[in-house]
Amino acid sequence: HGFFARPADWFAPSGIRARLAANQQPGLRRRLATPDQVAGVVLSLFLGGVTHQVLDWFTHAGTVVTDRFAVFHLTVLGMPFYFFLQVALSVVGLVVLAAWAVRWYLDAPVYPLTRQPSRLGKIAARATVVGSAALAVLAAGALVARTGHSPVFVISVAPVVALALASTVIAVIWHLVADDR
Repeated sequence: HGFFARPADWFAPSGIRARLAANQQPGLRRRLATPDQVAGVVLSLFLGGVTHQVLDWFTHAGTVVTDRFAVFHLTVLGMPFYFFLQVALSVVGLVVLAAWAVRWYLDAPVYPLTRQPSRLGKIAARATVVGSAALAVLAAGALVARTGHSPVFVISVAPVVALALASTVIAVIWHLVADDR
Protein backbone atom coordinates (compact mmCIF):
# COMPACT_ATOMS: atom_id res chain seq x y z
CA HIS A 1 0.00 0.00 0.00
CA GLY A 2 2.74 2.44 0.93
CA PHE A 3 4.53 1.79 -2.36
CA PHE A 4 1.54 2.09 -4.74
CA ALA A 5 -0.90 4.49 -3.05
CA ARG A 6 0.85 7.82 -3.58
CA PRO A 7 1.74 7.23 -7.26
CA ALA A 8 -1.80 5.95 -7.91
CA ASP A 9 -3.23 9.05 -6.26
CA TRP A 10 -0.88 11.32 -8.19
CA PHE A 11 -1.85 9.88 -11.57
CA ALA A 12 -5.55 9.32 -10.81
CA PRO A 13 -8.08 11.37 -12.76
CA SER A 14 -8.58 14.86 -11.32
CA GLY A 15 -12.25 14.15 -10.62
CA ILE A 16 -11.28 11.34 -8.26
CA ARG A 17 -8.42 13.22 -6.60
CA ALA A 18 -10.71 16.20 -5.95
CA ARG A 19 -13.12 13.99 -4.02
CA LEU A 20 -10.56 12.77 -1.50
CA ALA A 21 -10.66 14.72 1.75
CA ALA A 22 -7.42 15.31 3.63
CA ASN A 23 -8.10 12.31 5.90
CA GLN A 24 -8.56 10.08 2.82
CA GLN A 25 -5.23 10.90 1.22
CA PRO A 26 -2.82 7.98 0.82
CA GLY A 27 0.01 7.30 3.22
CA LEU A 28 0.52 4.64 5.86
CA ARG A 29 1.35 7.16 8.60
CA ARG A 30 -2.05 8.75 8.10
CA ARG A 31 -3.95 5.48 7.57
CA LEU A 32 -2.44 3.63 10.55
CA ALA A 33 -2.08 6.55 12.96
CA THR A 34 -4.22 5.15 15.80
CA PRO A 35 -4.68 1.72 17.39
CA ASP A 36 -8.30 1.73 16.16
CA GLN A 37 -7.14 2.18 12.56
CA VAL A 38 -4.61 -0.64 12.89
CA ALA A 39 -7.27 -2.89 14.45
CA GLY A 40 -9.66 -2.03 11.62
CA VAL A 41 -7.09 -3.03 8.99
CA VAL A 42 -6.24 -6.28 10.82
CA LEU A 43 -9.94 -7.13 11.22
CA SER A 44 -10.61 -6.36 7.54
CA LEU A 45 -7.75 -8.60 6.43
CA PHE A 46 -8.95 -11.39 8.72
CA LEU A 47 -12.58 -11.18 7.52
CA GLY A 48 -11.47 -11.00 3.89
CA GLY A 49 -9.28 -14.07 4.31
CA VAL A 50 -12.00 -16.08 6.06
CA THR A 51 -14.73 -15.22 3.55
CA HIS A 52 -12.35 -15.98 0.68
CA GLN A 53 -11.63 -19.44 2.08
CA VAL A 54 -15.31 -20.18 2.73
CA LEU A 55 -16.29 -19.11 -0.80
CA ASP A 56 -13.48 -21.27 -2.22
CA TRP A 57 -15.21 -24.33 -0.72
CA PHE A 58 -18.16 -23.68 -3.06
CA THR A 59 -16.27 -22.47 -6.14
CA HIS A 60 -13.34 -24.88 -6.60
CA ALA A 61 -13.02 -28.59 -7.33
CA GLY A 62 -11.71 -30.96 -4.68
CA THR A 63 -13.09 -29.19 -1.61
CA VAL A 64 -15.12 -30.58 1.29
CA VAL A 65 -18.29 -29.03 -0.15
CA THR A 66 -17.87 -29.66 -3.90
CA ASP A 67 -16.75 -33.25 -3.35
CA ARG A 68 -19.68 -34.01 -1.05
CA PHE A 69 -22.55 -32.60 -3.15
CA ALA A 70 -23.04 -33.72 -6.75
CA VAL A 71 -24.90 -30.51 -7.65
CA PHE A 72 -21.55 -28.70 -7.86
CA HIS A 73 -20.48 -30.98 -10.72
CA LEU A 74 -23.57 -30.39 -12.87
CA THR A 75 -22.84 -28.59 -16.11
CA VAL A 76 -24.08 -25.01 -16.45
CA LEU A 77 -23.26 -23.14 -19.67
CA GLY A 78 -20.58 -25.70 -20.50
CA MET A 79 -18.76 -25.54 -17.17
CA PRO A 80 -19.08 -27.27 -13.80
CA PHE A 81 -21.50 -25.50 -11.47
CA TYR A 82 -18.74 -24.72 -8.94
CA PHE A 83 -16.81 -22.86 -11.66
CA PHE A 84 -19.99 -21.13 -12.86
CA LEU A 85 -20.47 -19.93 -9.26
CA GLN A 86 -16.92 -18.61 -9.23
CA VAL A 87 -17.48 -16.60 -12.42
CA ALA A 88 -20.97 -15.44 -11.39
CA LEU A 89 -19.83 -14.30 -7.93
CA SER A 90 -16.92 -12.43 -9.52
CA VAL A 91 -19.30 -10.60 -11.86
CA VAL A 92 -21.70 -9.80 -9.00
CA GLY A 93 -18.79 -8.50 -6.93
CA LEU A 94 -17.59 -6.28 -9.78
CA VAL A 95 -21.11 -4.89 -10.28
CA VAL A 96 -21.43 -4.12 -6.56
CA LEU A 97 -18.02 -2.40 -6.52
CA ALA A 98 -18.86 -0.42 -9.67
CA ALA A 99 -22.19 0.70 -8.20
CA TRP A 100 -20.46 1.74 -4.98
CA ALA A 101 -17.79 3.67 -6.94
CA VAL A 102 -20.39 5.52 -9.03
CA ARG A 103 -22.41 6.37 -5.93
CA TRP A 104 -19.29 7.59 -4.12
CA TYR A 105 -18.24 9.69 -7.12
CA LEU A 106 -21.67 11.32 -7.41
CA ASP A 107 -22.16 11.93 -3.66
CA ALA A 108 -18.67 12.87 -2.45
CA PRO A 109 -17.91 16.56 -1.90
CA VAL A 110 -15.38 18.14 -4.26
CA TYR A 111 -12.28 19.80 -2.78
CA PRO A 112 -9.95 22.18 -4.63
CA LEU A 113 -6.82 20.55 -6.03
CA THR A 114 -3.63 22.31 -5.06
CA ARG A 115 -1.18 20.41 -7.29
CA GLN A 116 -1.45 18.39 -10.46
CA PRO A 117 0.98 16.16 -12.33
CA SER A 118 1.80 17.21 -15.86
CA ARG A 119 -0.72 16.33 -18.54
CA LEU A 120 1.94 14.38 -20.42
CA GLY A 121 2.84 12.42 -17.27
CA LYS A 122 -0.77 11.41 -16.73
CA ILE A 123 -1.20 10.39 -20.37
CA ALA A 124 2.02 8.35 -20.28
CA ALA A 125 1.04 6.57 -17.06
CA ARG A 126 -2.45 5.73 -18.28
CA ALA A 127 -1.18 4.63 -21.69
CA THR A 128 1.31 2.30 -19.97
CA VAL A 129 -1.43 0.67 -17.91
CA VAL A 130 -3.95 0.37 -20.76
CA GLY A 131 -1.31 -0.74 -23.26
CA SER A 132 0.04 -3.39 -20.91
CA ALA A 133 -3.44 -4.75 -20.24
CA ALA A 134 -4.27 -4.86 -23.96
CA LEU A 135 -0.98 -6.57 -24.74
CA ALA A 136 -1.65 -9.10 -21.98
CA VAL A 137 -5.08 -9.91 -23.40
CA LEU A 138 -3.54 -10.48 -26.84
CA ALA A 139 -0.78 -12.65 -25.34
CA ALA A 140 -3.38 -14.60 -23.36
CA GLY A 141 -5.43 -15.14 -26.51
CA ALA A 142 -2.35 -16.45 -28.30
CA LEU A 143 -1.60 -18.76 -25.35
CA VAL A 144 -5.14 -20.13 -25.40
CA ALA A 145 -5.00 -20.69 -29.16
CA ARG A 146 -1.62 -22.43 -28.93
CA THR A 147 -2.08 -24.55 -25.79
CA GLY A 148 -5.83 -24.91 -25.34
CA HIS A 149 -5.77 -23.57 -21.76
CA SER A 150 -9.07 -22.30 -20.36
CA PRO A 151 -9.72 -18.94 -22.05
CA VAL A 152 -11.82 -17.64 -19.15
CA PHE A 153 -8.98 -18.11 -16.68
CA VAL A 154 -6.12 -16.97 -18.90
CA ILE A 155 -7.90 -13.91 -20.30
CA SER A 156 -9.11 -12.85 -16.85
CA VAL A 157 -5.72 -13.26 -15.14
CA ALA A 158 -3.46 -11.79 -17.83
CA PRO A 159 -4.73 -8.18 -17.60
CA VAL A 160 -4.41 -8.27 -13.81
CA VAL A 161 -0.79 -9.40 -14.09
CA ALA A 162 -0.12 -6.74 -16.73
CA LEU A 163 -1.75 -4.05 -14.60
CA ALA A 164 0.35 -5.10 -11.60
CA LEU A 165 3.56 -4.99 -13.65
CA ALA A 166 2.72 -1.64 -15.25
CA SER A 167 1.71 -0.19 -11.89
CA THR A 168 4.98 -1.39 -10.37
CA VAL A 169 7.01 0.23 -13.15
CA ILE A 170 5.09 3.50 -12.77
CA ALA A 171 5.47 3.44 -8.97
CA VAL A 172 9.23 2.75 -9.19
CA ILE A 173 9.70 5.64 -11.61
CA TRP A 174 7.51 7.90 -9.47
CA HIS A 175 9.53 7.11 -6.32
CA LEU A 176 12.88 7.50 -8.11
CA VAL A 177 12.03 10.97 -9.41
CA ALA A 178 9.90 12.04 -6.44
CA ASP A 179 10.57 15.59 -5.46
CA ASP A 180 8.48 17.71 -3.12
CA ARG A 181 5.07 16.38 -4.16
